[in-house]
Amino acid sequence: MPATEATPIRTAKAFTIREEGRMSYVAYPLRFSIAALALFAFACGPSQTEAEDPDDAGDADSEDQVFDEYEAIEIGGTLHRPLGMMTPPDLDISGPQRSQAWQQGNQQYNEDDLEGALESYAELVELDPDDVPSYVNTWRGFLYLRAHRNDEAADIAKAYELPAPASDEEGEEEESGADGDDTLRGHEAYVAAWSAFRQGELERARDFILISGQRWPSPEGQRAVVDDIVLMTARAATPVADAHELVREIVGEDIEQQYVLLFRIHEQYVFAGEYGLASEMLDYIRDDLLGEGDLPAADAVGFRYRQSDYQFRIGEPEKAAQFSMEAYEALEACGDDCDESISSEVTRRLADLGRIFHTVYATSLDEAYFEPAKSLYEMYLGIDGQEDSEEVAEYLDNLERTKKNASPEQGRHDPNVMGNVLNAQQESIQACYEMALGWNPELSGQFVASIKVGETGEVTEVSTTPGADDEELGDVVGCVTERVANWSFPARTFPGTTTIEQTFNVTTELDPVEDAPAEGPGEASVGAPDSDTAEG
Repeated sequence: MPATEATPIRTAKAFTIREEGRMSYVAYPLRFSIAALALFAFACGPSQTEAEDPDDAGDADSEDQVFDEYEAIEIGGTLHRPLGMMTPPDLDISGPQRSQAWQQGNQQYNEDDLEGALESYAELVELDPDDVPSYVNTWRGFLYLRAHRNDEAADIAKAYELPAPASDEEGEEEESGADGDDTLRGHEAYVAAWSAFRQGELERARDFILISGQRWPSPEGQRAVVDDIVLMTARAATPVADAHELVREIVGEDIEQQYVLLFRIHEQYVFAGEYGLASEMLDYIRDDLLGEGDLPAADAVGFRYRQSDYQFRIGEPEKAAQFSMEAYEALEACGDDCDESISSEVTRRLADLGRIFHTVYATSLDEAYFEPAKSLYEMYLGIDGQEDSEEVAEYLDNLERTKKNASPEQGRHDPNVMGNVLNAQQESIQACYEMALGWNPELSGQFVASIKVGETGEVTEVSTTPGADDEELGDVVGCVTERVANWSFPARTFPGTTTIEQTFNVTTELDPVEDAPAEGPGEASVGAPDSDTAEG
């Protein structure tokens, strides 16, 4: 097909089609790793303060706390690399020397001599800079990106521009899109997208990768392009409604395929540390894409279960509790689609999350956590057949006595609670690390973040050692500093600040890098493009 024709990409069918023809992520609701709750197991029950005497707090007007005895947090990272153009095209290069350089470069590439191939291709260009097939430069740009020679890739990609926004009859600017300019080829947009991504221009990368998907010239390589659309849409923190419009540009009006891609974007929001957007996307799928009554029952359970976790991470205990309770309520409609293990896990979450919020309240006296803890306990105690009902009833009694006896002088931050908030934000740190890996795939090291938290739970100051000017980890810690500044911790009723010293080790050894796209139809390589794409 012509490179300028915008047609839907066929995405991998990751969903399950039920007998009644409905899609479901029934395999997903409980199998994913819930970092926050997995780390918050209080074997001895919630911490308590009701037995303390307020007079023991002393006469100080405020107290600064310092928590610096945490174990280092290990952060792995995926090395994201372009995979859409893995086979050199079969081009007819004029001139014996230039043709020889091209063939030699292809041979070196096939022998995994990437640097040698780039030298040969550069020789081809030097022999006649004014007569270079456009796809040769596109291919070189792709290989520069593969070799992490990002500045050289950017030199090539600067020739590729986003289509100018179209205008209506009154001269007002409309949304830009592939139809605004038919000269940018799919492979050129692909190289431009990855170049922008490496440079940290995330919205620009997203816009280019969408055009690449619309104009991709052949079925081969589409799977990688779809993966990249998902990745770049999420990393640009694209609002969910806008993400839906981008998805419709790729798959058309096929609701099932829209569902698949929106769910995958939701997952990538999580990996980007965008937990609020991840939760919002699941609501959007349920309410706007499908309608609440059309969401498969198993997904209704799984969505709420996940959203409970996301809301905890962003410091919204009331919403986290509500989603956890709604996940349990959705079990009734799920029936046999939610097996015993799913039912048990969703039920167990009520008591576990209640204990977490109980501990936060009992130590800091942050009122935002009292009612959520109480509601979760009460729902759990209303469920017949729970072996630990007596224990949970005692927790509820302790929670209410804590509330009755609480004095503002008792409310301080607890090191375990604060440490768990840190652990719940690991994807935010990982996302910073992964962006730096695009420049140095062997990057590893250690840094310490010093986080000062005010009595309201807001971060008031962040510093790192080493700092943002460090030659090795500067980009990572600079990004981390910006992200940590927006984190939310529990409040404390006793005045003062809390300083957290946390060591992070970053290394790719925790997350092996595989040079292949996700499972699905299509191949991860592309052969010779259409004739009108290769030459220009």
